[in-house]
Amino acid sequence: MEVFRISAIRKSFGAVRALQWDEGEGCIIESGQVWAFAGENGAGKSTLAAILSGVIAADAGTITLCGQAYAPSSVLEARAAGVQLVFQEPALVPSLTVAENLLLGREAEFTRFGLHRNGLMNREARRMLADICPHVDPKAAARDLALEDQKLVETARAVSTKPRCIIFDETTAAMSSRNTRLLLDLIRRLKPDTAVIVVTHRTEEIFEVTDKLLVLKDGRFVAVRDTQKTVPDELSNLMVGREVNLNLRGGMPAAADGRHEMLLDVCGLTVDGGVSDFSLRLDRGRIIGIGGLAGAGQERILRALYGIDRASAGTVLVKGAAYQGRSPRRSIRRGMLYSPKNRDREGLIMQQKVRENAVLSILSRLSKLGIASRRAETGVSKALKQRLNIKCRTVEESCRNLSGGNRQKVVLAKLLATAGDIFLLDNPTRGIDIGARAEIYRLMNDLTAKGSGIVLVSDELQELLQMSDDIVLIRDG
Repeated sequence: MEVFRISAIRKSFGAVRALQWDEGEGCIIESGQVWAFAGENGAGKSTLAAILSGVIAADAGTITLCGQAYAPSSVLEARAAGVQLVFQEPALVPSLTVAENLLLGREAEFTRFGLHRNGLMNREARRMLADICPHVDPKAAARDLALEDQKLVETARAVSTKPRCIIFDETTAAMSSRNTRLLLDLIRRLKPDTAVIVVTHRTEEIFEVTDKLLVLKDGRFVAVRDTQKTVPDELSNLMVGREVNLNLRGGMPAAADGRHEMLLDVCGLTVDGGVSDFSLRLDRGRIIGIGGLAGAGQERILRALYGIDRASAGTVLVKGAAYQGRSPRRSIRRGMLYSPKNRDREGLIMQQKVRENAVLSILSRLSKLGIASRRAETGVSKALKQRLNIKCRTVEESCRNLSGGNRQKVVLAKLLATAGDIFLLDNPTRGIDIGARAEIYRLMNDLTAKGSGIVLVSDELQELLQMSDDIVLIRDG
């Protein structure tokens, strides 16, 4: 049964053309099929998903849903028509409980004499969570959940409506292998009665669960392919338009200066409720990977080293000197820099411009009598834009208008601007396409070749194996 018929879609944001399909270009998505929207960051995948789910409206083109003209003016209208989107970044209300988020808009069903029947709400929420994330407490505040659990809760909310079409936008990007497997199994269960669209950069997931591929590049329609008749190298070449070299660690020389000079020495680090007796040594020119199941404590280690979370025990030496009273400001001064996993909430000020975010950590250096030099900011940010190949019209563009991969590059630009030499990177390629991933790997290799050291936390085992000189495994802290 035909669900979506999409053709000649166009969408612009100011002078940026996010989607520009020509007449005759399009696809038909049917119930019982799993589609992948594939392409680099900025290809238009999430823009197309947003149009289908009512987040934004197309400027031109034709979309039909089950044979009827379809142009939803809001997410609510799209949901009423049977189209659900699980957003790339968490879209829960942080201050509400899991149950309140799951039943948002349905409060009247659980109200009597003007009072919420919380027990009834929690029981209904527990039923909705049972097949997807039974370990999540319906009474917990959404803000207290791990990133991947927030995504599972959103998935449970979307699935509960029994939609005609459900769209997963980079849902597995921050998930452990266990929860990724759970989600892929869910997609298989949904498939017989639902059209499923998956936006992902993980080619292994594309070839495991999808039937059809829609390939986009720079907003343009490239091709529709049967997944089973396509090989990964062909898909990569269609997406990027060239052969991709991930430029991995194999054969990388040690740093020429200070081959065994210690940058960071951690002994017995303990963070209450998260990490116990953790030790690590990082030398110049090295990448140390930290691996384990999501939630095992990797993120807490980086946050404690950087000074966001307080450690209750342990010693930290930075370039041979004891580092006590750690804080982000003091860490930056010592050349220790941190890239968080949740870049939109913790790594960027989304409403500000690329220029403003890139120089955020060095404003004092670019200021005179407390007033920042606009010319100096522009010069630094333009140089970083070129170095990292950040795709934006100018450095005056708002970060909220950038793709996920380019936002990540802005986070890294902010780190590079400080000229530090110890990099704490938490999943730096999360939700990033193969082309941008190769660029970030190349940057990591360049940094270590010049004498920097990197502590890399990644939820992807393959990435740790490819990019680490040594791997530390952590379990339950």
